[in-house]
Amino acid sequence: MTDTYSPTAEQSEIVVHEGPAFVTACPGAGKTRTMVERARHVLADRKDRRGVAFLSFTNAAIDELEMRLRAFGVLPSPLFPSFIGTFDRFLWQFFVAPFGIAGCDETPRLIPDKADWIVQPFSGAQALPLSAFDRKTGALDRRAAADVGFPTNRNATRHETRARNILAAARKRGHVDFEDVRECVKERLNDAGFAKRLGQALAARFREIVVDEAQDCNPADLEIVQWLRESGLIVKVICDPNQ
Repeated sequence: MTDTYSPTAEQSEIVVHEGPAFVTACPGAGKTRTMVERARHVLADRKDRRGVAFLSFTNAAIDELEMRLRAFGVLPSPLFPSFIGTFDRFLWQFFVAPFGIAGCDETPRLIPDKADWIVQPFSGAQALPLSAFDRKTGALDRRAAADVGFPTNRNATRHETRARNILAAARKRGHVDFEDVRECVKERLNDAGFAKRLGQALAARFREIVVDEAQDCNPADLEIVQWLRESGLIVKVICDPNQ
């Protein structure tokens, strides 16, 4: 794909801007192509061997961005040290998988469908998804349970006990999903020494981290983005505030 890129003045400024940035762009504003050209500009400097990380919040957004980056010949092959993936996958790969889980001797294993595990304390009891229980306490979320037909006045003690047993066994085996990953990341970053070392390692690998579709960030995500900035990484946040 070689069509001519004729950037606006604002787009040109983004392409060459070397520091952190917060960019707002509506649909159709050309943000994806501008991101591609920014990546081309950064990676053209062969003296700096660090890569660029491209993060977004859905697989569809990542697939589109990766297709465009490859179509315009920007992504190196092999991809390392650059990275492209969802925000969740970034957290798993760089914050959890290499270090394990606190209090667990097993190698962590990502189980994306863990929230759909069935909690059924005895044969004949109403089955509930694990997503209906608090991950820390095992307490039933009555609103979530009501959404799947669990009566609001029904005693949930045995369901909660079963949920706690499932959660404890999963933790012991190192079985986590992305909800657990967020909690693990929070625990890790509360350790000042670990957080400093990890920030230095990420800054040594990535020249820049681009967070696309940032309107989908929740408060915990924003805290991580802020931590990345405070760790000395150049972070460019791109969002559509109207979505």
